[in-house]
Amino acid sequence: MLKSSKKEDSSSKKNQDNKLIFIVRQLFYLIKHLFSKTKTPDNFFGIIKRLKINSKKMSLDECNILANLLQLENKTVEDIMVPRSDIVAIKLTTNLAELSESIKIEVPHTRTLIYDGTLDNVVGFIHIKDLFKALATKQNSTLKRLIRKHIIAAPSMKLLDLLAKMRRERTHIAIVVDEYGGTDGLVTIEDLIEEIVGRIDDEHDQQLDSTNFKVINNSTIIANARIEVELLEEIIKEKIKNDDDEFDTIGGLVLTRVSSVPAIGTRIDISENIEIEVIDATPRSLKQVKIRLKNGLNRDSFNLT
Repeated sequence: MLKSSKKEDSSSKKNQDNKLIFIVRQLFYLIKHLFSKTKTPDNFFGIIKRLKINSKKMSLDECNILANLLQLENKTVEDIMVPRSDIVAIKLTTNLAELSESIKIEVPHTRTLIYDGTLDNVVGFIHIKDLFKALATKQNSTLKRLIRKHIIAAPSMKLLDLLAKMRRERTHIAIVVDEYGGTDGLVTIEDLIEEIVGRIDDEHDQQLDSTNFKVINNSTIIANARIEVELLEEIIKEKIKNDDDEFDTIGGLVLTRVSSVPAIGTRIDISENIEIEVIDATPRSLKQVKIRLKNGLNRDSFNLT
């Protein structure tokens, strides 16, 4: 009986490994196809169909990847871009030494946009490693010499087309421009990959911890205004967002209830149970809010690090 059990376990593991190898191989074919000069929609979705046929015994993660791939056909740049108001960028005239300090303190990404005059005139981006290499070797470099090229994308551009264009142009950043040529948003290669495999957190990404989401007591939560409403709904076990609502974050929720960015101290009734108070804001955006729950909070329904 013991030998039979081991054989079954071995067979099960082998089948699982074979399934995983198949998924990975098809994904490699898919990505190679995206960057092929002779790619056609029929070939692309033929690969997807082969994956779907073999999806009956997939794990949850594998099914999620497949579902994401199937949805790519209809997704556009506008669906995933970082909006203009959230773009972090630096002036072209910034001194290299000043720039290094600014990046250490303020910039949460390894790539930073550079603009000349206004954000509507993005000239490219720099990589942190290029900056620190220039400073370490004491090269007489200017910011302009470190700039890497970006590409331009329209909000309506398909994500698959943008991914292929990034590959052809050998760049990881696209600036989204509106019909008048103004900067509308930003998309990175990481944004595109996350659409397929899910969110990828690195050391610079915001985590759900006490710095941006903190439970004060049974009825009070302090939250970063950029926390997604769906996460809040999951924690307080209450539906807030309707399917036709056009906001995603707590800040967006607040702005749908008022005509402009509310001043610090402003209190807004969201529902019979929820009141939100603005505790940090600038004239252009919300930063932090206090959420009051009249019915209290079930603290056993979540776990914060």
